[in-house]
Amino acid sequence: MGKAATAVWATLGLTLFNGCNCGGKPGPGNDAGPTDPVINSFTATPASLSDAGGSVTLAWDVSDATQLSIDQGVGSVSPLTTGSKTEQVTSSTKWTLTATNANGSATASATACVAGGGVTLAVTGPSSYACTDNYSAAFAITNHSCAAVTVQSLGITAVVTSGGCAPPSPGTYTPSVTTIPIGATVTVDTVTSGPFCCGSPGCTSQFTCAEVYTYTAATSAGTLTTTGNVQINLAPCSPVCH
Repeated sequence: MGKAATAVWATLGLTLFNGCNCGGKPGPGNDAGPTDPVINSFTATPASLSDAGGSVTLAWDVSDATQLSIDQGVGSVSPLTTGSKTEQVTSSTKWTLTATNANGSATASATACVAGGGVTLAVTGPSSYACTDNYSAAFAITNHSCAAVTVQSLGITAVVTSGGCAPPSPGTYTPSVTTIPIGATVTVDTVTSGPFCCGSPGCTSQFTCAEVYTYTAATSAGTLTTTGNVQINLAPCSPVCH
């Protein structure tokens, strides 16, 4: 075979090979076949509500679906491309959107948080103690809001309701834990004071005292407050005072 014939066959072979879809990737113009549906977005607006709940708009943007459905009792929805639906909620709810076609399915979720009681402060401490004892108060914060809460400072003030003792000076303290996650109850600090005797200028003649303690926590959700009644026994101090 001459050089010219060889060149013709080489050119023809190269052309045939390049036009062959020999088990590799689809060539130009070939159909890749059916695809699963695609959920481009699925949202719940607003994402957070007060503890009374309210209306939430579920919105979706979907491609290549022949059916759409949402759980939590919503059921089938349309249009099959871009649409929305309004739901009423009284508690935090998570919805799952399912898109299907003959080839498969896809899912996406959206959540609306309903505050369940806000943010509260509770303080655990003795209702009575002697002047020779340590006094400890554990500050615990519960977060039922829809966002994490930051704690900046803690405080204690006292008012005497009976007896001859002098109230302690107001105290401000730095919490050891400063972030309360959603849905969590965290003891942010335990404040401890040491023993004491009678206040200046001298000894009280009545060795019992009742006080109301006001506990505060400055947080990103506002200032939290609670109170507690405390009975103080000053009798152990009498030998020192007299």
